[in-house]
Amino acid sequence: MKLGELLRSQHIISDTQLEHALELQQQEDSQKKLGEILLKLGYVTEEKILSIVALQRGFPMLRLGYPLAPEIVSLVPRELCVAHCLIPIDRFGKHLLVAMADPLNRVARKQLEALHSGDIKYKYVLATKEDINKAIRLYYPRNTHVIQDAEEENIPSNALQAHIQRIAEAAQRFAELRKQFREETPLLHR
Repeated sequence: MKLGELLRSQHIISDTQLEHALELQQQEDSQKKLGEILLKLGYVTEEKILSIVALQRGFPMLRLGYPLAPEIVSLVPRELCVAHCLIPIDRFGKHLLVAMADPLNRVARKQLEALHSGDIKYKYVLATKEDINKAIRLYYPRNTHVIQDAEEENIPSNALQAHIQRIAEAAQRFAELRKQFREETPLLHR
């Protein structure tokens, strides 16, 4: 089933909204994906689109926001992460778990595979562009200055609490994914 039909069947968008987005896609004769148009029109959130894509394509969806190990992040250069909106998040033996906004991006996947000459196998999870870009800014700083803490950035305490809650939820989901991955690849974890 196509993305638009899935969004409509889940009552995330209306028939009218889907028709409008499809008309715009044809009028502009654009290469834009339907999801991008729906997002630009404000009919859906990125998270809603990703949850449907996760359902449609069988990729787990993960909210980033928990600490990543520098030795994992260093396995993929910043330029590749920025170019394809991805970030490595964990490693299990020869398997590297990579969060991507578009895990079907064949160019990105081929470039990842070329990095380690087949020594590393890749598993993919979906994450929002916003989460991935935040992680890239955090783990691949452009300069050597220390990232300012929440007080210096004037982050309100309720926003900080909400962020802490999201980190806890993401850590729980990540633990579940890690357990699932280990169950699927038992020979790697002996």
